[in-house]
Amino acid sequence: MEFNVNTTAFKNAVFSVSRIIQAKTAQSELASLKISADTEGIIIEAVNSVLTMKRFLPCMDNEGQIIHVIRSGSILISPAYFVELLKKLPGKIHMKVNENFQLKIESENISTTLSGMDPSAFPNQPFLEQATMIQIHTDTLRKVIEQTLFAVSHHDANPALTGVNWVFDKKKWYSIATNSQRLVLTRQSHAGKEINGSYTIPAKALAECLHCFKNDDKEITITFSNRFILFQGGDIQLYSKLITSSFPNVGKLIPAETNTEIIVETAEFLKGIDRMILLASSKKNHNVAMKVGGKKTITLKSDAGEIGEIKESQAVIQVAGDTDFHIIFDGEYMKQSLQAIEDTSIKLILSGPYRPIRIEPLEGDSYLHLISPLRG
Repeated sequence: MEFNVNTTAFKNAVFSVSRIIQAKTAQSELASLKISADTEGIIIEAVNSVLTMKRFLPCMDNEGQIIHVIRSGSILISPAYFVELLKKLPGKIHMKVNENFQLKIESENISTTLSGMDPSAFPNQPFLEQATMIQIHTDTLRKVIEQTLFAVSHHDANPALTGVNWVFDKKKWYSIATNSQRLVLTRQSHAGKEINGSYTIPAKALAECLHCFKNDDKEITITFSNRFILFQGGDIQLYSKLITSSFPNVGKLIPAETNTEIIVETAEFLKGIDRMILLASSKKNHNVAMKVGGKKTITLKSDAGEIGEIKESQAVIQVAGDTDFHIIFDGEYMKQSLQAIEDTSIKLILSGPYRPIRIEPLEGDSYLHLISPLRG
């Protein structure tokens, strides 16, 4: 393999793909970049235990020729020194691989040789059998991910809870995440074709998807199979394994009854919660107590024992139902939910001191947040 390449385009592709490589792995091919070149351009690939990423750089782009391939071929190269070297090279790059998989890298008056590996050891691209495809705009995709990803579990005891469950019912799209102490569910329509299915996607895959398409304004093709999902947009292909263990039926977790309904201004309530967890952070569950104080007032309190306490009365838009109500919840969970909500006002629905707090929009059902109560 031998080629000349524009530095900026090549560097950006290498840097983005190398992000998914896990340094601590016994399999050297899982800790390597695969670089391939042919008459069409250059492909850069990396894999880990969950993800496979590919970036394709065509020989020609809108500004003209950025790659000149002299000889086709491929190589596996450890990113440890290769990535750092690319950061320090000043100009266009010339790369050449010999029969012993030695990679020679030249830029201006700099010449470096790195030892590579036989690319035949690199894992094959996932095969998507019985695939279902849909197109989603990047704005919608980012919004759906950002509104649910924070609520996943970070413990592997229940693998299904470490991902976000996407359920498609024709034109309806539900996104659900829970760690068993809190739950977030969003509902939206999509502009793609009608599909049906339920897929649980690892949090790592969705976080990487956010990074890959963070600045894009275009349609992304998403392909689902029984075991994999593929996000494809522009020159990026991001594959991920799906979580195959069953996601819980969350419908039975949602309280049907209402004792108290509080309408608050989201920004003001968030500021109050943020103040509470200054002290609540000293406790395991960031305990914040909330007491209803009439038709227009609530009281927030955080007690950190020897450190001290903080207490705040806050005006609300409306309180309906039981006005003598007290509940304790995780202030950090509440903060994260409020930060994910775009509405200026929301409903807090209370069903009892030991029943989850429901957070809902004033109109419609575009989202639902549940936060389990704590015992004082």
